[in-house]
Amino acid sequence: MASRDLADLTSETREKAQYVIRYCADHGVELLVYCKARSLQEQARLFRQSRTLPQITRYIRDLRERGYHVFADIVEEVGPQRGDWATNAGPGESWHNYLEAFDSVVVVAGKLLWKVYYNDHHDNPQVRPAWQTYGKAVEAAGMRWLGRTTMDFGHAQLRSQGNPLTIYEPDEAVAVLKNRGMM
Repeated sequence: MASRDLADLTSETREKAQYVIRYCADHGVELLVYCKARSLQEQARLFRQSRTLPQITRYIRDLRERGYHVFADIVEEVGPQRGDWATNAGPGESWHNYLEAFDSVVVVAGKLLWKVYYNDHHDNPQVRPAWQTYGKAVEAAGMRWLGRTTMDFGHAQLRSQGNPLTIYEPDEAVAVLKNRGMM
């Protein structure tokens, strides 16, 4: 299970998360920051749970061809998973694995407000103000808010790049993860 402890984030990400929490509180929005660090195995399980065996086989082959054997091995080792779609990111492809991301949900009147939109069945739904405040807080902290460009409204990450493997070569990714205690 993913970590819920802010102390598990890098110091820079933790400071920015604390800023987001304060900003939201100052604007009357309560947050539950529910996912910080995520192990490579958990990432692989979430990635596999909505994919077919041929999709997983192609994915593993692609990782190996690109030199990311460690991550391919993890995807194989966790085995088949069942469940709804959870993520496009496999192990090593999420900033949660590098301790540079967190997921939050807005809390209203003591209840988790997972619904982001008003008028869910309307042609032009509007983002709820509390979620807009969260997005402003994330961006004011100098982080990337995925609610700006995707449907992942609760996700905030330190870097603008979507996939860490677009900036880390195989040995470099492993070294960073080992240095941060994630391998």
